Amino acid sequence: MKKKLLTLLLILAMASGFTSLSTLAASPPTTISAPENFAAADYMGNSVYCTLSAPEDLRKLIVQTDEERGYHMTIMAQVDFKTDGGSWHYSPEWDDRDTYSKYVLYFYNSLTGGDGGIFLGGQYLTFKNMFPEESNIPVESGFNSWDWYKSHSMTLRARFAIIFGDNIVFSDWSEEYTLSNSSKMDYKKIMNENAPTLVSSKIEARGPDNVPWVVLQLKQHPAAVQKFNAASFGNMWTEIWLRKLGDTDFINVGAAPFSNERISLDISAYFQENLASYDAQAYEVKVRYKIDERSYNQSGVASQTWLYSPFSNTLSYGMPAWSAASSWAANELKKADEYGLIPDILKNTDLTKPITREEFCELALVLYEKTTGKTPTPYAPNPFTDTTNPQILKAFALGITKGTSATTFEPNKTITRQECATMLFRTIKGIVPEADYSITGVPDFPDQKNIDSWAVEGTKYMSKLGIIKGDDKGYFMPKATTTAQQATGYGTATREAAILMSVRTYGVMPR
Repeated sequence: MKKKLLTLLLILAMASGFTSLSTLAASPPTTISAPENFAAADYMGNSVYCTLSAPEDLRKLIVQTDEERGYHMTIMAQVDFKTDGGSWHYSPEWDDRDTYSKYVLYFYNSLTGGDGGIFLGGQYLTFKNMFPEESNIPVESGFNSWDWYKSHSMTLRARFAIIFGDNIVFSDWSEEYTLSNSSKMDYKKIMNENAPTLVSSKIEARGPDNVPWVVLQLKQHPAAVQKFNAASFGNMWTEIWLRKLGDTDFINVGAAPFSNERISLDISAYFQENLASYDAQAYEVKVRYKIDERSYNQSGVASQTWLYSPFSNTLSYGMPAWSAASSWAANELKKADEYGLIPDILKNTDLTKPITREEFCELALVLYEKTTGKTPTPYAPNPFTDTTNPQILKAFALGITKGTSATTFEPNKTITRQECATMLFRTIKGIVPEADYSITGVPDFPDQKNIDSWAVEGTKYMSKLGIIKGDDKGYFMPKATTTAQQATGYGTATREAAILMSVRTYGVMPR
């Protein structure tokens, strides 16, 4: 058969799932969605590495057992390609139920793990097998595809072939992906702008020795990161960080392959005490992506350089959000914790203490991210000599904060009341730029003359919203850093006062 080695049919082994569905499919589906996030990369000068992920309808089938579905299915994938804008290698023979099995050349990674946690897969395709009949491509002797891409291109696409008994269902083709010498990714931007999202977490004892494992469920990985994972030959990792009760900071406990959206990790090296306490152990967990830049051959990095994404959201189980706080602030602090508005830098701290510029930056940034669902990119190059905190650089990029000079930020300097008001005002404007920010008619504070000119608009607008208040005589005290117990109202520049400003802003912000 013509070009039978060119079909590139890839087996996708199916594993049993873990989710039981109340309503069973009466019969196999007649259609299936196309592969998502299909991407490819040149590898080792003689191969192409392809990855794809399962769409939602296929995911629902994958997590069911044969008994739950009422039928057995086998999942396969076909990869088609063309060079230099020519014709696809696809032929009608690819659709023939009686002949497709003769074209199977490569085993494809399972789309599911033993616990249903893997919905991504990758496969290497050698040029020798892709082009056996192409006389213009000398794959037999000294061929280097990296050199070939200097004057050629390859466009690829993929589709699913799902077998139900004697029937076969083909998906539509995926989006096309083109490889050439100019097909480069802004991989640093991709990593800076895409954090993982944690859905759930638990710690459980396994085996006769009661070994502690952490089990995490992640939301589907962002498309841009999936494609970068393909471009780096599947070398992306998800790094897991834990903090148990009594720890002052998070600890890196290990990493799992990026393909896993459900992660199970042995953490016995982290927990030292008796396992009987593990199931009730108070802890927090967060994750981030990481990759060695050398994995992406167009990065130009020769030595090992790890590149990290921002951290995910933090899941907390039984952990107090603070070590000390004022009774008058307790109810609103609980709301802030429930809304996820307390940044990691302020957790398990004495909230009655004055807040620093660094801490308030992180507080304002969390408010921005929670409200918009966006993860901003840190400002680059870093203009400051006294901080490398990416959260500060993100806030600086958004215009939420400024430096104390052209080259300094002074992260440990306590923040004043007028700075709090101004930074929150800038945060609101960044979230809802089209809102009405008029301060016409807003009365002056009795000590208005003490408010710096750059802070007037912000303080008045936050006063208009009722976020900041003066003392019992109406005085704002713009540069005060006194504790909440020494002043009336919630406008003081303490950690708890700042958190309360944030949670109130979250509630009354213009929509």
